[in-house]
Amino acid sequence: MLPVGSSKAIPVDLRVLAATNRDLDQLAADQRFRPDLLARLAGYRCTLPALRERREDFALLSAAVLEAVGAPALTFSVEAARALLGYGWPLNVRELEKCLAAAAVLADGGQSSWSTCR
Repeated sequence: MLPVGSSKAIPVDLRVLAATNRDLDQLAADQRFRPDLLARLAGYRCTLPALRERREDFALLSAAVLEAVGAPALTFSVEAARALLGYGWPLNVRELEKCLAAAAVLADGGQSSWSTCR
């Protein structure tokens, strides 16, 4: 790599991690994504199902989010827990993160129960 303003190249060892909710193979076939870029990005692929399809991960993800927002002791009423588990989470983990962060703020510093998410 040649840094801007430099005349001396620097060796670089680089890995790229990319994520998308699009089918890049189909987009490349439709000429809506550069096939050469797809080839450069090709490597190990991990398909992660939507949050609504992996309810078994919900408690672990919620605990991690609550820890990250500084409210690991936050508890939920039975009704709130049912609402959280029953919701479809169309925006996946990002939506869960925002919901639980709001819950932590609304729950008086994370020390009391919180009964509604929306």
